[in-house]
Amino acid sequence: RWEAYENPHKAAHNALQMPASAETTRALYYAVSHWSRRDRIAALSWLEGVKEAPLREVGLIALAETWAVTQPEEALAWIITLDATDQARQTAYTKVIDQWQRRDPAAAETWKSNITVDS
Repeated sequence: RWEAYENPHKAAHNALQMPASAETTRALYYAVSHWSRRDRIAALSWLEGVKEAPLREVGLIALAETWAVTQPEEALAWIITLDATDQARQTAYTKVIDQWQRRDPAAAETWKSNITVDS
């Protein structure tokens, strides 16, 4: 985790070199979380080049959750555009809403109440 804080780009790159495991997933999640706090655009640009879809999606979810700290509505609008599985988009959505509800429950509830679902 220390490397993710000190040099998140390097930590994210190193995570991709690890064998697939829960540890790899956690390492990538932490790295992208820290990186996106510093430079969301650079982290997103790097993630778009990650070929392994499951790992890319882990990074995208981490980025969305981090973005929700400062701009939850923008993060939610971005999630809709993700080139990801429905499950990854749903996980990102849930993490953003959870983050928003912790920071500003009234605003999150107002936003949720204004959403219409097409049937």
